[in-house]
Amino acid sequence: MMIRSIRVANWKSLVLPVVLDELAPGINVIHGANGAGKSTIVGALVHAAFENHSSDKESTRAMVPWGRSLGPQVLLEFEIGTARYRAEKQFIAQRRASLTKLEHGQWQPLAEGKQADLKIRELFDGDTTEKSSSSLQHWGIAQLLWAPQDQLALTHVSASTIDAMRSSLESQLADPVTATVQKACESLYAKSFTEKGALKSGKLAPAVVGLEAELRTVAEEIAKYREKLAEFDHLSTSIQQLRIDRGEAQQKLAERKQRQHLLIQAVEQYTQLLAQKTQQESASKIAQNEYKQLEQMLASIQTLRAQLVLEREQLSEAALQTPTWRAQLDELTASEKQLAGEVDNLRAAWKILAERSQISSEVADLIRLRDSLAPQQQTIDEARALQERSAALQAELKELPSPSTKEIDELDKLLRTYEQLRTQRDAALFHLEIKAEQQLDIEPIQAFDLATKRLEAGASHTWRGSPEVAIRLPGIGTFRVSGPATSAADVQVKLDATEGAIRVKETALGSRDVAQLRVLAEQAANLARDVAGLKSNLSALLRGSSLADLEKKLRVDQQKLESILTKYPAWRDSIPDPQALAQSLSDEKKQLDEQIASAEKRHRAVAEEISQLKQKIALAESSQKTLEKSVEAKNGQLAALLADGLSDAAREEKKDELMLVWARAREKLKEATTQLEQLGSDPRAELKQLDLDVQQLTAAERQIDSHLIVATTKMEGLTDESLYTRLSQCEERAASLRTIVEEERLKLDAIKLLRQTMLEQQASMLRTLAAPIAHRAVGYLERMGLRKVSSIAIGDDFLLQGVVPGEHGAEVESELLSSGEQEQVHLAMRLAMAEIVAGEERQLLVLDDVLVATDASRLAAIKQILVELSKRFQILLFTCHGERYRDITGAKQIDLEELKRVPAPAAAL
Repeated sequence: MMIRSIRVANWKSLVLPVVLDELAPGINVIHGANGAGKSTIVGALVHAAFENHSSDKESTRAMVPWGRSLGPQVLLEFEIGTARYRAEKQFIAQRRASLTKLEHGQWQPLAEGKQADLKIRELFDGDTTEKSSSSLQHWGIAQLLWAPQDQLALTHVSASTIDAMRSSLESQLADPVTATVQKACESLYAKSFTEKGALKSGKLAPAVVGLEAELRTVAEEIAKYREKLAEFDHLSTSIQQLRIDRGEAQQKLAERKQRQHLLIQAVEQYTQLLAQKTQQESASKIAQNEYKQLEQMLASIQTLRAQLVLEREQLSEAALQTPTWRAQLDELTASEKQLAGEVDNLRAAWKILAERSQISSEVADLIRLRDSLAPQQQTIDEARALQERSAALQAELKELPSPSTKEIDELDKLLRTYEQLRTQRDAALFHLEIKAEQQLDIEPIQAFDLATKRLEAGASHTWRGSPEVAIRLPGIGTFRVSGPATSAADVQVKLDATEGAIRVKETALGSRDVAQLRVLAEQAANLARDVAGLKSNLSALLRGSSLADLEKKLRVDQQKLESILTKYPAWRDSIPDPQALAQSLSDEKKQLDEQIASAEKRHRAVAEEISQLKQKIALAESSQKTLEKSVEAKNGQLAALLADGLSDAAREEKKDELMLVWARAREKLKEATTQLEQLGSDPRAELKQLDLDVQQLTAAERQIDSHLIVATTKMEGLTDESLYTRLSQCEERAASLRTIVEEERLKLDAIKLLRQTMLEQQASMLRTLAAPIAHRAVGYLERMGLRKVSSIAIGDDFLLQGVVPGEHGAEVESELLSSGEQEQVHLAMRLAMAEIVAGEERQLLVLDDVLVATDASRLAAIKQILVELSKRFQILLFTCHGERYRDITGAKQIDLEELKRVPAPAAAL
């Protein structure tokens, strides 16, 4: 298998056609920056080889260029042996697929559509089922030979690929006898079992499936007949019990009806006596109410007459007291008015005295203001001087560069790191010095400086480089100095990065002289301390205020002083004694306060007397009005009670008559009650319950009759089915079927055991295939320089299980290795398997950015391995770092960015 050309269009970022043409049979390095389309071309190669052109999966739809409605296109030209083919596919829009073959110089069609998909997959050794896709498990041996980006580690090895490796290694599984037995076993197993180990169903099902189904049917019939026999026995018992229940119900119903007849007569008699008792109770209650009403009316008349006499006496007494209290109120009101005037006069005098006391306060303010002005002015002058000095120092500090200690330390660290890296780089370089004895023209082949040099006799020149230095002396030969590969280039990258960081710091600090910067920092720190000391002194002097606040307060105090002197001009020459003035005013105020307190006390006493007298008058007048209303109301109530026109004697006589009527009614009620008690308890509740019992017993008798008819009918039906005969026949058939099923099951178990044994033996032998693969992989790792891995553990699925560090170390997970070492282990595994499955025919090896973490020295070894493998493999190496592979001898270099800039020629797609 060898790819001659790949053409891709309308595929993700590659909208315009891009053609990788005339690919070399050996190594092809396709390089370009991130996003140039390398992985896109790999994806197109996978879809061309393995995906159905009709695919509508999300992964296929993702190939459509963003924002466009185009069908992704891919065209491959490839060779297998001496035959040359062309596979063309278009996805999503206007889907189509075709396969053509070059015959006698002309492309002749081989297949189209689905058949083209199948034939192309077959040519690429992929899965040939119609439903297969570009998923890894359908790639065949390409899952070993093709490593897309970020998929260097093997995650699946299909059975067909394992068979290919097995055949190549000529293991015991390829023995003809073993293969014949295995084929016969698989054929026998496939007649009865599915791939998952279950028995087949439908038309292909083995005989035991039908026999077991028949056995289940017979078992269901046996269970059905046994249920019916059980039901027959149950019905027989139920019918006997129903007949007994019906006889008992009929007897209870006859007893209840007889008792019901007797109770009806008793209820009629009880109802008559109860009506008589109720009538007498009503008559007695009426007589009692009339007597009580008359008795209450006579008591009310007596009560009202007594209350009227008392309230009329209270009205007469109140009419005599009220005029005396009003005279006393007038005398107290006049006295209260006189006292109020006296209090007002004393308060006016106190107010005048208070106004005089303000003069004393102003004298004190004048003295305080006069004494404070000079200290305030002195404080302001000192603060102003401190501010001016601080401003001058801050201006000086602003002009002076002030790098921080942290920034200087960082620069110092970078400079030391730079010197260390420069030492490392120089140590990693090779130096080739030539001293000419005659004039020489020297052409550098590999060195940092590739300019041609002419050396005169006696002159010398040194070339430096890594991982080797090579020069050519025309007409003489080529000289090459090399040794252990150390990465001076990597150190140079770090050196350049450190130099860049130093330049950034130098721009920010103004210099890279660390000593000078530290002197400037110290000067700036001293100035900052002086400024801080001045600010501290100023803060202590101002005591939390600002200079503007102090100046404002001075101006306000000066204005207050001038205002007081303007009000009292005489004080400019002589200021009164504030203490003597305050003492005189205090004595006068104390005497006046005592007089005001005495007058207010007498005024409050008179006001209290007036308030109490007013309350007594108001209470007396309110009580008088209440008594008048009460007398009027009681006169009305008494008139209403006496409206019958009878005398008191007539009313007493009527009361005696009502007493006699009430006594006769009570006697008749007693007689009716005695007769009712002689009859006994109330029979109505018992009769009501008995009626319910009769109804329930009647319903129960009908229900029993209904159940008896149903049970008898069912029993007659079961009797006609010959249940015992049918049950016996089914049990005989079930016993026969069980014997046959056991025999068939034994045969199937034997077939399954035979196949399981064959599979276990096959798995055991397959495990022996891992040894040659591990041996080859370790050999590759040794050549790469990864000698700490002494062995590789490969599982039954031919996937990496772990690595063994050291000669006798324990197996560990490969994740414990570095990223670069993991790359190398996975690549060695792929190369070992690829060698095994390739056989004698050239195969295609695809590697997409698989060595991004591998260092320069091991990469050099890997490139040598790839050169050797290119004799058996065509290698497509996709990379972002084309410069790392430019030195591969005989490799074709393809710049993908350059290809995208050059329009592709017209093609079929």
